[in-house]
Amino acid sequence: MLRAYYRFFGSRAPALNRAWIDVLMESANSGGGMYFTAEPGTKDRIAQQLR
Repeated sequence: MLRAYYRFFGSRAPALNRAWIDVLMESANSGGGMYFTAEPGTKDRIAQQLR
């Protein structure tokens, strides 16, 4: 079993992408095991920042 721990710095609570968590949970519960994917919407945000 792989356990993931996250450490956040600062006083603001981090924003979590629920859609991404759902995709990761679905893959973790599949017969093929968990696989990591890009966060949904990440490419769109990066493209907007580059404009």
